[in-house]
Amino acid sequence: LQTEVWYPAADSTGQPSTFSDFLCGGETPSPEIIKAAEKPDAIGGYADGLTIDKIDENWPCVAVRGASINKEERWPVVAFSHGSGAYRASYAFWTEHLASHGYVVCACDHPGSARFTVVDGQVITPGGERSKRARMESDRVADVKVVLDGVIDDLGDAVDADKCAVTGMSFGGWTTAAYCERNDPRIKAAVLMCPSLAMSDAGKLSKGHTSTVPSLVMVGREDTVIGVEGNAAAQDYATQHQGPAAYLEIVRGGHCSFTSCDLYNAAYGNGIGPSKSLDGGTYEPLDIAEQHAVCNESGRAFLDAHLKRKGDVPRENRFDASEVV
Repeated sequence: LQTEVWYPAADSTGQPSTFSDFLCGGETPSPEIIKAAEKPDAIGGYADGLTIDKIDENWPCVAVRGASINKEERWPVVAFSHGSGAYRASYAFWTEHLASHGYVVCACDHPGSARFTVVDGQVITPGGERSKRARMESDRVADVKVVLDGVIDDLGDAVDADKCAVTGMSFGGWTTAAYCERNDPRIKAAVLMCPSLAMSDAGKLSKGHTSTVPSLVMVGREDTVIGVEGNAAAQDYATQHQGPAAYLEIVRGGHCSFTSCDLYNAAYGNGIGPSKSLDGGTYEPLDIAEQHAVCNESGRAFLDAHLKRKGDVPRENRFDASEVV
C-alpha cells in the first residue's frame, strides 16, 4: 500500500514536501508516472489544464519529508481512509493539522478505489476486479488494520499503541464505521466525515451498528453526493450510537468541504466555490479555509478528549448536537 505518515518532528530544517513527492513516496517520479497522473481520469481531472508542475508551484503544505520523529512523547496514532476516487494527499488540511498537534497520522491509498496510486513502480487507477464494490469494501477495512499494525510496529516506542483512532471521508467515513465494528481494542475514537453509510454495503450500517467507539460525525448540509438520505443516515448514526457521540453540520458546506481539493481547483464545487444545492439551485459555500478550521478544531478537540484526556470527555451515553455553522 502506498502510505503516507505525518508525525511530530524533532526538527523541521529541511525543505517542505512538494506535491510531486506524493506520487512515488518521496522518490522523483518518472516522466511516465507524471504523464499518467496528469490524465483527465487521474489527478488532471480536478481542473482543465492541471499539471503536476502547476500543483507544485502553489502547494502550501509545510510537512518536511524525512524529518526525524520527535520521541519526547509517545504519540497517539490516527489512521485516515480517503474517499472513493480520491487518494491520500487530498486531505492534507486534516492530516497535517493533526500531526502538528501531537498525532502520528497514517493514510494509505486504497488500490482500486484510489484515483491514482503507485505500487512497486506500477500506476494503479480504478478498474477491474479490485474496483468491484464488494471487493473495495472488504479491502478497505483490511487496509486500515495493515496500516495501523505496520506503523505501530515500525515506530515502536514513539507511538502509544493503546491510543489509536480511525478517521475517514465519504467511502472512508463508511470504512471508519466498518472498522469500528471489528472492536479493535486499540481504537479509542473515530471521526466520520460525510460518511457514505446509506450507499455502502447495502446501507447496513445506516440501519444499525454495534460499535460503542466514541464517534464524531460531520456532514455538509448541501452534500449532493451522499444526498439527503446520506446526511440522514449520518445523523442517525450519531443519535443511535451507544457510546459517546457528537454530530456537526456545516450549513454552507458540501461533500468536498472535507477535502483539500481546493488546492487543485478553487472552484471545484460541492462545497468548494459556487456549488449546486440539494434543492437544485446554487449556493456560495462558507470560505473553504473557515470550513477546514471548523473540521480541524472540532475533530482535534474530539480526539484530544478521548485519546489525550484533554477537555470534556462524555461520561455517559449521549448525543451532543454541535452548533451548526
